[in-house]
Amino acid sequence: LRGELPRGTRHTYAQQTFERLRHLDLEKGESFFAVPLNVGFQELAEPILVSKGTTAACPLRPSDFFSPMVKFNATYAVAVHNHPTGRSAPSDDDIFLTQRLIWAGDLVGVPLYDHIIIGGGSFTSLRSTEFLGELWERPIPDDFVRLFVEAPDGMNEREFSNETARLRDISNAEGVKA
Repeated sequence: LRGELPRGTRHTYAQQTFERLRHLDLEKGESFFAVPLNVGFQELAEPILVSKGTTAACPLRPSDFFSPMVKFNATYAVAVHNHPTGRSAPSDDDIFLTQRLIWAGDLVGVPLYDHIIIGGGSFTSLRSTEFLGELWERPIPDDFVRLFVEAPDGMNEREFSNETARLRDISNAEGVKA
């Protein structure tokens, strides 16, 4: 289910995405975009703004990210966001969110192809990063499936935050930290 571009194409796509969205380097706050792709890895629409944040964070629920993907009948999705701090290196929160988006994409049938972070005149493709590429190989835990399915109706915001924090601890214990 998790997509693979032809050999050598992944870095080219991330580079091209960076070139098109490098203006995000000038933003004062974080902006998070979703890019819907078809089966041939062609963009179905311009990058879609799915969340706007502060200088240090950009809250995003997987449902907010994948809603436009379903609307465009995407085969794959790419996440792109900026770091106004000037560093394109992923934070622990970025890694955790990427893992959640990978799992959620598998559940909704629109696999996350990559997460690209723009900052300081450069970019980081989490999929192409040797250590973080393993995120795409991790199985979906049963707890995540329950949280993903039940959270909108079965939990209040505090319970959802507590459960998300517990899943983060599990992920960190299994070596997902940078």
